[in-house]
Order: sequence, then C-alpha cells, then structure tokens
Amino acid sequence: MRRALRTVLSVFFGVIICCHVALSESRVNAVYTVQNQAGINHVAAFVQDAVSGNLSLVATYSTGGTGNTAVDGNQSHALVSNGAYLFVTNGGSNSITSFRIGRGGVLHKVGVDSSAGAVPVSLAVKGSRLLVANQGSSAASLRGSLRVFTIRKDGSLARNRRGHFEFLPDEVPAEILASLSSNIFSVGLSGANRVDNFELQSDGTIVRADSVGAIVAPLGGVVKSYPQTTFVYTMPDSDLPGVVSLRVDRTGRTTRMYQDIRVDLDDPCWAALHPDGTRVWLSSFKTRALSLYSIASDGSLQAGSDYVPVTAGPGATDIAVDAKGEYLFRLRGFDVVPPNAPLSPVIDTLRIRRSTSNAGLSLVHTASLPGAWATTGTTGIAVVSVVKR
Repeated sequence: MRRALRTVLSVFFGVIICCHVALSESRVNAVYTVQNQAGINHVAAFVQDAVSGNLSLVATYSTGGTGNTAVDGNQSHALVSNGAYLFVTNGGSNSITSFRIGRGGVLHKVGVDSSAGAVPVSLAVKGSRLLVANQGSSAASLRGSLRVFTIRKDGSLARNRRGHFEFLPDEVPAEILASLSSNIFSVGLSGANRVDNFELQSDGTIVRADSVGAIVAPLGGVVKSYPQTTFVYTMPDSDLPGVVSLRVDRTGRTTRMYQDIRVDLDDPCWAALHPDGTRVWLSSFKTRALSLYSIASDGSLQAGSDYVPVTAGPGATDIAVDAKGEYLFRLRGFDVVPPNAPLSPVIDTLRIRRSTSNAGLSLVHTASLPGAWATTGTTGIAVVSVVKR
C-alpha cells in the first residue's frame, strides 16, 4: 500500500514539476525594425541577451513588398505586434506583411495583403483587428485613409468592408493609436495640425467622434489606457516643439488637453510609454535627446530630465519600451546633416532606472544593422517578448 502511494505521489509531483517547467520557459525580448528601401523591403530581427542586455542580430527577412524612401522616418508604428504575429508596412507597394513570431524571435512569413489605400505609414492592433493609416498620395490622387482588417487565427488578414474612412486632401494621417480599455482610437493629422478621435463599432464601422485643432504637426505618439484613455502626441515643429496629451471619455470626446512647449527641444518626433503608465519618453532626431515626462492620471504632463550622451552618428528616431519596463530601445537612422556619407543605422539598448536623472536611462549596448542598410530609410521599432530558443 505504501509503495503504491509513493508511486502515485511521485507521478503526481513529477507532473507538477513538468508543468512548472513548461509554464516558466525562459523568455527574452525580440526587437524588430523595417528597412523601408525603394526595392524589396526587409525586417531585421534582434534578440536580447537576458544577462548582459545586449542585442544580437538573428536574421533579416524579406517582406515581399517594397518600401518608400520618401516617407523616411516620418512615421511611427510602421510595424506592430499582438505578441504572436508581427505586422509590417510596405509604403512603396501599398501593402501589409504578416509574420508569425517563433522561438527566439525568428519570423515566418504568413502573407502580404493590400493596405486598401496608398502609402501605409502607421498600424495599431486592437483585439482581433488591425487598424491601418494610409498616408495617401497626391501624385496618384489618392487621399489618406483608415482601414480595418480582421486578424485571422493563422495571422493572415481579412479586410473588413465596413471599416473604412477617407480624409480630405490636406488631412495627412501620420499616426494611429488605439486604446486598450475602450473602442476609441486616435489619428494624428500632420497636414491639418489636428488630432481626430474615432469610435470603432462592433461591425468594424469607423465613426469620427471628435476633432481637436491647434496641435502643430502631430507626429509620433502613445496611448495611456488606464484609468482613462489619454493620447499623447509629439509636436516636432521648429517654432513650437513639445508634447500634447488628450484625455478622452468613452465616447471619444476630449475632456482635457495639456500642452508643454519647450523651445530647447529640437524636433521631438517619437514617443514611448512605460508599462506602469506614469512615464513617457520623447525622442528628438537632431540632438539625439531622450526626454522624460511624468504623466498623471488626469493626463497632465510634467517635464523631467533629458538624456543626451550621443553627439555623433545617426539621428535618433523611433523608440519602444519592453513589456516589463526594464529597457528602452532606440532606433537611430539617417544623417542629421545630409547629404553627408551614408551612416549605418543602429539600435541603442538603454536600461530604465528608478532615478529620474538623465531621463532615468543608462546606455547598455549599441547594435549595428547590416551595412547595406546605410542607404535605406530604416524606420519603426517593435519589441516582443518571445520564448528563448
């Protein structure tokens, strides 16, 4: 009897141990950026060492579409992920490429779908849907537009025929941000100096809920979803650089707006939000500065400190923070004073510290992209937690 009991217990605890090992598989950060060249587009995949924090290149993957060098880095969220799949814009061929994310950040192409518009520049994942902002093309007489796609279980995309919205010719969408806590999303219109909020209805229909003007050239942004949705946009205008936040209600109406204009900032173009929702960083291209702001529950912003240790090399572009809030990754591409010699783009890994000095950051590592990427328009950065190989 005792022997049988011991056998049962051994099997029981063995199962528990195996389940624990399976559930606690080691995870690491995978970092992705898109080449955006005039020819065939590529995505570079990096994986982060869990101990040192350094990035190493896994591989580059063809998207099957073409980039658009005219866009350069003037877009945010050129690639996004829902954790299982990565979605990438091809601004030259007006398409979206879907990849399945495997162990160690390895990518497996699922397919390429039309963006149902001209020059896709920004993406947002909202549950089982992918929202696409098409910039439009004056040369082709195609206006900027919004499109809604359903993300199938295999990662492929199905266009929602009800999910479309057309802008006027001077309303150029540059950024799209989706709230996680409501059916509201927001679009920055750099050509119209305006931000529009929209409601995404259950059938995919898009309804404009609010328009907020006098926001000069909104470009990159982030969304704070809790306790109430707040959209934050950078304003890289040379005369009035800064940042603006819009707190909205569940209908998409803006209830509070805060602006912080800082003349010492030089083209703050991109933004990243800490997972705790209390800190946001701005990335300035020319100065390569990263500026820390605190963001309160009511959406108000308070400028903190800056991190400006890099004085040479490519200008600072898009930034992203990992899901644990331990690291900020910064893409640097393009020469700040063209037309000088081509500069190879790099990705900086910065550790996020508790201290608020130097924007709460310290440099860990700088990883170079392939040399052939020096003459392309590398843009966008996405960070995904993946199972270690």
